[in-house]
Amino acid sequence: MANGKPAAPRARPYKDFLTPALHRCFTNAALIGLGTCWIEAIVMSKPSLVFWSWFPLSLTGIRTGLLFVSSLTVFVLRVAQIHVGTRTNSSFASSVWSVGLNKRTFWTIVWYWVSAFLFSETYIFSTADKANLAWIDPGRTYERPRLNERAVLLRTVFGILAVAQGFLHVYGDYDSLKISQPSPESTGRRQDASGESNDRKAPTPLSEFKAEMQSSVIQSFIKTILVGIWGPILYFSVLRGWAWSVARTVGRAFFTINKSQSPAGLTDVFALFGRYMVSAFMLVFMWQMTNLAFTVYARQSPLKKGQPLTNDSKHPNGSLVSGLKAKKDIPHSMALWELRLIAEQFEDRRRTIYNDFEKPGASTWLDIAAACLAEIERVSKSIQTAQAPTTTHAEIASNTEASTHKARLTQPLQEDDNIFRPARKAQSAAELVADGTSAVAKYVGQSPGGNQLASKVRSYLASPAGQEQFSPQRITGLINQCALKFLRTWIGSYFCVPFAQRMNAIVFGSPYSNAADVHNATRALSRLAVKSLTEDPFGQVQKDVGRIMRALMNTIRDLHTLTRTLEPHWTDVHFDGKRSSPEVEELLVTLEESLESIITNFGEYISALGISRQELQSAKNLVGRGQEMIKRS
Repeated sequence: MANGKPAAPRARPYKDFLTPALHRCFTNAALIGLGTCWIEAIVMSKPSLVFWSWFPLSLTGIRTGLLFVSSLTVFVLRVAQIHVGTRTNSSFASSVWSVGLNKRTFWTIVWYWVSAFLFSETYIFSTADKANLAWIDPGRTYERPRLNERAVLLRTVFGILAVAQGFLHVYGDYDSLKISQPSPESTGRRQDASGESNDRKAPTPLSEFKAEMQSSVIQSFIKTILVGIWGPILYFSVLRGWAWSVARTVGRAFFTINKSQSPAGLTDVFALFGRYMVSAFMLVFMWQMTNLAFTVYARQSPLKKGQPLTNDSKHPNGSLVSGLKAKKDIPHSMALWELRLIAEQFEDRRRTIYNDFEKPGASTWLDIAAACLAEIERVSKSIQTAQAPTTTHAEIASNTEASTHKARLTQPLQEDDNIFRPARKAQSAAELVADGTSAVAKYVGQSPGGNQLASKVRSYLASPAGQEQFSPQRITGLINQCALKFLRTWIGSYFCVPFAQRMNAIVFGSPYSNAADVHNATRALSRLAVKSLTEDPFGQVQKDVGRIMRALMNTIRDLHTLTRTLEPHWTDVHFDGKRSSPEVEELLVTLEESLESIITNFGEYISALGISRQELQSAKNLVGRGQEMIKRS
């Protein structure tokens, strides 16, 4: 239509803005990794060449490039396996089991092994001839070339170091993207009357990197020492023959080596150990710096030049809503984080949420409210699902018997006059089992001492002493007693399911926690609701205030009920009666702060918002009881 209203610009997907931001984070982290590789390349250079030891257009530059390829393998691993939230396994043993038998663990070890291999080859290539680390030892003029066990040992220990780092990477959950969430210490009751947060400015990535660098250096040294002690032990006790066979196979492709050659032993062991300590520390330090740089830059807030990411979109709110509706965890979580920042820090952008009606379908406010309420209500649904009574096996069996008839377990007698004919061979699995059982029964019954032994067993079991000795209650009690004794040992403690860990899995889901999403959704929704009193010219938020208030109340009630009624797991032998979880208490604080802000700002308008006096009083009681509980703890 020529005179019609122009169509609203189509909103670009949220990932179109998030992906370049992640690329910038990757680039900044890679620059730190490149700087680390350049420093290590200088350390590997010959000290006599002062200028060429640091000048990039030299062998130092080539070494830097090769080491950077080794560092990039870790970056590729982090990008491929990144996920949101921390792991919520119920116990240490379940964590080890889940990460030990996992495709993710396999590929993590593979990528670290590739990184270690590239680093070791670069280091050996950079060492002087007198270090005697070449693949082949030419020997004297009259001797045939032979494998150099010094190089075989060094490469094997680097492989052991890669395997150890891979397991630590998976178990330590290095790939977790920890979305920022407001903590009670930094935000609890620290808002002005208008509802604005008084949080301090977040530190810069470089300041975070410097703050955590010291601990990374210490961890690098500890890992190097441990593998330096256990690596040679594993090599000589388990891996020597296999490593020698692999090295000989590779060496025979390039050199003339005796096929039956055996390990010749090591020379100058202390010098070799010193070289291992230096090179292994550099490798682990490079891994630590790479992981630290990626972690620090990946968890930066979704801002670009101090403004929300989606501000560059022709339809910013539409792009933000597309992120809130995303199925993948990372865009969804980052969009919730950006929404909270908009609600708390960017007034101009926040006002557009109340005034945006150009988006196809529902208004921007309705889409945002629905996404945030879904996160809050998901907590209540998870708790209700965990507390719902489950159908026992006995009930299932009784229902099955009532609805169906039992199948015939025996076959009718065969009508056959020729009793001397050989028996028919079994055709089915059931017939094979029946024939085997029949043969065993005949053997036992026809054996000389079979009847006597069977009668003794039957008579003992029929006696009161036998019935008491082998009663189901006694056997079950003995098993439980042994299990509890085992759980109280230091080994058994790894199989215990702590109360707090179990509660976290129920409230925040598994295998990864969505605590940050719930915090950000709650904070964003409450701020938008409170600010609508002065910034919503059309009053579209007021009709949803009652729903928001009820959702917060229901979630707080469910959390209180779960804390009060959840029974400790039978393996939690160290339960001290403290029914609490730090993560759940933080969520309670956030929910109660949000509910309190709504009560304070909308209390005088309850009659117009569809909120009864009873609901308002109940909300006040919930907030008061929550404060008392926090003070007691």
